[in-house]
Amino acid sequence: MQAQATGEIGELALDIPGYSIDRQLGRGGMATVYLALQQSVERRVALKVMSPVLLVDPTFAERFSREARIAANLYHPHIVAVHDVGVHDEQPYIAMEYLSGGDLAGRIAADKVDVPFAIRVVREIAAALDYAHEKGFVHRDVKPENILFRDDLTAVLTDFGIARAVNSSTQMTRTGAVIGTPQYMSPEQARGKDLDGRSDLYGLGIVFYELLTGGTPFRGNDSVAVGIQHVTEPVPPLPRHLDFIQPVLDRFLAKHPDDRFQIGKAAVGELKALEAQVITGQTPRVEVPTPRPQNRARAASPASDPDATTAMPTPEPRKPPASAPGLAVSATPRPDGKLRQEPTLGSLDELSSFDRTVSQPAFTPAEAAARPPPVRKRSRWGLWLSLLLVAATAAGGWWYRDTLLGYLPDPEVRRLLDRARAAYEYQHYYGDSQQYANQLYARVLELDPGNEQARAGLDLVAGELLRRFDAALVAGNLGAATAELERAEAVAPALGAVVAARGRLDALALDDAPAAVSEPTPAAPTDDAAAEAAAAAAARAADVASQLAAAATAVAAGRLVTPEEDNAWQSFGAVLALEADTAAALAGLEKIREGLVGRFEAAVAQGRFLDAEVALGSIAGRVPADESSRLERQLETVRGAAEAAAAQARRDAAFDALLERGGSLAAQDRLTRPADANALAVYREALALRPGDERAEAGVTQVARRLLALAEIDLEEDELDRAAETIATIEAVRPSLPGLERARQRLTLYRGQRGGSALSAADQALLERRLAEAEAALDAGQLMQPPGASAFDALKSALSIDRGDPRVQAGLTRLARRLVDDARDALAAGELPRAGSRLSDAGQTDPRVAGLGELRRDLAAAYRAAARASIDAGRLDEARSELFAAVDLEPGHEDIAVLELALSIALDEAGD
Repeated sequence: MQAQATGEIGELALDIPGYSIDRQLGRGGMATVYLALQQSVERRVALKVMSPVLLVDPTFAERFSREARIAANLYHPHIVAVHDVGVHDEQPYIAMEYLSGGDLAGRIAADKVDVPFAIRVVREIAAALDYAHEKGFVHRDVKPENILFRDDLTAVLTDFGIARAVNSSTQMTRTGAVIGTPQYMSPEQARGKDLDGRSDLYGLGIVFYELLTGGTPFRGNDSVAVGIQHVTEPVPPLPRHLDFIQPVLDRFLAKHPDDRFQIGKAAVGELKALEAQVITGQTPRVEVPTPRPQNRARAASPASDPDATTAMPTPEPRKPPASAPGLAVSATPRPDGKLRQEPTLGSLDELSSFDRTVSQPAFTPAEAAARPPPVRKRSRWGLWLSLLLVAATAAGGWWYRDTLLGYLPDPEVRRLLDRARAAYEYQHYYGDSQQYANQLYARVLELDPGNEQARAGLDLVAGELLRRFDAALVAGNLGAATAELERAEAVAPALGAVVAARGRLDALALDDAPAAVSEPTPAAPTDDAAAEAAAAAAARAADVASQLAAAATAVAAGRLVTPEEDNAWQSFGAVLALEADTAAALAGLEKIREGLVGRFEAAVAQGRFLDAEVALGSIAGRVPADESSRLERQLETVRGAAEAAAAQARRDAAFDALLERGGSLAAQDRLTRPADANALAVYREALALRPGDERAEAGVTQVARRLLALAEIDLEEDELDRAAETIATIEAVRPSLPGLERARQRLTLYRGQRGGSALSAADQALLERRLAEAEAALDAGQLMQPPGASAFDALKSALSIDRGDPRVQAGLTRLARRLVDDARDALAAGELPRAGSRLSDAGQTDPRVAGLGELRRDLAAAYRAAARASIDAGRLDEARSELFAAVDLEPGHEDIAVLELALSIALDEAGD
């Protein structure tokens, strides 16, 4: 008897012929993988076994078998090899190459990655994807967990469970649904569009970015948020020391598929060039003549800038202040050098009151190349209107586009805000021309007097001028300090910090005023208490100004209540501790409260309850106790309702799945067997979930009617014991089924007529006739053909009359021997397909016939020899078919792996 793979893993007992279990390697939602020994060749394999609980849904079984079919048809050094595929006791399994080097996710987490390793891994997987794409398959789930390593650290692509043929019409999900891992999805995959190989290359680009930086570029609270970032957000640039890799990464991660590498082979070529740079040490920082696509803000053309003719000072670029948001990307370069305009959506993480929207002004390419990495933010109105525009476009509503654009901010205002923001970042704070932030923000207010971004921008400019004011005071240059303060007053006269600075300056001026020259008068007594009070007031005013400036900086950076030691709430509180009635601080705290409550309510409304809890924690202690209690009750109420709805939805989905599974099993006539997967058991399980449901009851009735029909057939064929068993099953579930009583009466009657086991005269005559027909057909060589007049058909008919007659079994054995002999003749003549067909017929007729196993091994050897000859002759399609046949006949033979490698090399060479 063939050895069995056995093992106890939890409650799952494995029993797969030919394999013995060593230990569990891992478990996922769809399958469990074990380290096993394939006993026929004593080879360690990774045995992937589908979870039994998923058998109720045919979709999962199809995905599992899809992985087996695709991987078994791909022969490449960097794609996992499949040794065997099968189903045992309704449980599908795949025996794959055992990859002992772990996965890429583990190496990233353990920080076992350097630049040469990263480039090599991406190059090897790009080659694997190129091969799979050539064969017509898109992987659709390229991620570190699906990249494993052999002992020599060769990278191998695995898990083709959700892969699809490019031209496949098979739908594994509903139309437009998204399948894959959100952090590694291409923009078109996130939008549920049709995919080709370029989507896999985008996912590989995300893996490349993670290898180089330690994290993925886009993260969010849910898959929708991450998907929006893939579609709209630029990828953060690499660190400066990796500038030489940036152009290649940008090709991987272009938003539009036309702008990416079109095939994996092109990516392999670029990656080889990078490897050469690393190996030879030729990796200097590359001066980029034009901004990088997507990750860098686009430099505006001087011709398009009405102020381009104005002389612009060239500052020394520096890192932007902590309060300054970064630049937004407005265009994506195409391979032909043109620019593709794409919508840009901002971050959802910031409160609208403190967001900024900017793009890069007309600076020189050298300045653009030296700029720090951007961190883009967007105002909430612009964000949601942009989202609305994208949604209308995706829905086919292009005729509304002009109307929607009309609601966006005025293009001139947006352009001026972009230039003002950039001027601020380049320290062009204050001046008399349109190249300075103060003038640009003032121009915005002329066009749009209520523009909050411009007012906030002027506050930031005033803050920079006050820093200069403080520096001048420290240096003892009262004149320079006065000039800077006057500029700040011109920019933001009502700003609390500016007012406080004026008080400090006036106090200093009084202290330093020279005594009037006149006739000598007696010296006035010194009032030490008054002097100390004045000094304390001046110091307090300075502290208030400093804390207000810190609060403004924190607000602009989005640090409202975190981190603990550097946030706007803390700074405003410090102001109130100094001056309890400071209006600016009171207004700031109220605005932060409103923002925190708004963030909480938005999270509750969207069902993001963990985010709501975090927001509630930040609110606690900052609003009245009754308001905090109200918000907590609101969260618990909404969350309870959502959890109840989700639980009901899960029950409904489970019930619907059982009904669908029951119908599928009934259609396959799997009515009461096997015991763990039959229609009757599934329908009864559905009734346990929802007693009395009409659809489940109808399913049980349908099964009972079909069983009754089978019982009638068994009665006609004199299979009385089987008919009795079927009738008993019907009585247990539908005792009043019409026709059941008549079947009971017939069973009783036939049992009385049968008495003993002797055949009737008519049956005996029919048996003799069928045996004679079988003998004649054997003599005439009509073994399996023609239908109805072959020896096989005659013996099968005789078997149904009297299964116990020894002449019938002797006839089947004789037929099987003839088929084996015929297969031998075909094998000798080199007719391998005919030999295989006769081998299959013999096994179907009498699986115990002598010589069957030896014939199988000889035919497998012939197919292996044929495959080798076809590889040597360059007939690779024939070689693939012959190798498949050899694997099917004798999957564990040691020459299989050698032939697979030879075929893979030949296919690679043919591809080159």
